[in-house]
Amino acid sequence: MLQLPIEELVIFLLAIVFGLAAAIVGVLQLREQGQKYQPHLTHLISGSLLFLAVFLVFRAASLEKIPLTSLFESMIVLTLVFGLTYILFGLLIQQGWFGSVMSWIILFLLILTTLVAEPASESHEMESRPWAIAHGLAMALGSAMILFAAAVAYIYLLGQRRLKQKEFAKVFGMVPNLQRLQNMYLFALRASFVLLGLGLFSGIGMAALPSVRQEIPVQEWITDPRILGSAGVWVLVALTLLGRHLHLLKLKTTAYLTFLTLLLLLVGFASRAIFQGAHEFSPSATSSEAPPKQTQP
Repeated sequence: MLQLPIEELVIFLLAIVFGLAAAIVGVLQLREQGQKYQPHLTHLISGSLLFLAVFLVFRAASLEKIPLTSLFESMIVLTLVFGLTYILFGLLIQQGWFGSVMSWIILFLLILTTLVAEPASESHEMESRPWAIAHGLAMALGSAMILFAAAVAYIYLLGQRRLKQKEFAKVFGMVPNLQRLQNMYLFALRASFVLLGLGLFSGIGMAALPSVRQEIPVQEWITDPRILGSAGVWVLVALTLLGRHLHLLKLKTTAYLTFLTLLLLLVGFASRAIFQGAHEFSPSATSSEAPPKQTQP
C-alpha cells in the first residue's frame, strides 16, 4: 500500500479511517441508548465510500480507462457496491444490528483491499473491451450480493435465536423483522445468482474472441483456478436456491450454505492475489509468458 502515489495513498487512508470509525460506532450503537449513533454511522460509511469513489477517479485518470480488472481496483468497486447496498437498505431498516454488521463487513473489505493495494500499471488492450467491463461489473455486483446475503442471514439467525431464548428486549428495536430479513436474504441470493451467471458467461464470451484465443489458450482459460472458483460459487448458489425452491432446505440450512459460499468466495479472492492465471492482462505478465511474435522481413 505504501507504494501508492501520495495523493492516492492519502485518499485511501482517509477511506480506511472513516471505515474504522464507522465500525467503532457500529459497536457503540449496540449498547443501551445506542440508537442515537445511527445517523453518525451512515455519515461515516458515506464518507468512506466517497473517498473510495474519488480514489477510483484518480486511478481512472492515470490509467485512462475504467479501473475494473485488477484485483485491487475490483476490491474497491466491490466495497463501493456493498456500501451503497447498505445505504439503500438502511433507509428501510433502522435497527442497530443491521447497521453494525454492515459496518464491520465494510471494514473487513477495506482491510482485504489494503492487502492487495498496488500502484496503477500500464493498461492492457483487453481491459477496455465491453466483455471485460461487463465481466468485471457483474462479478463485483454478484460478490457484493453474496456478502449482503451472508450478513442478512447472520442477523436473521441471531434474531431467531434470541426469540427462542425469549430475549425479546434484545430483538425488538434492535433486529429487523424476521420476515423482512428473509425476503431480503432470498432477494440478495437470487441477485447474486443472476449477476455471477452474467459474469461467468461474459467471461466465456471474452474467451471466445479470436484475439483472446491467440493470446490465451482456451484450455488455460477454463482451467484457471479463479474461473473454476467463480463457477463453484455460482453452482453452490444455484443448488442452494434450488433446494430452497423445492422445500428441501430450511432457511437455517440455507443460511449456513450461504456462509460456505462466502468462504469459497474469499478463498477465490485469496487465490487471485497469490496465483497468476488467465485473468492477468498486464503487459509484463503477457510478455513473460507468451513467446515473441516473429516479424516478417
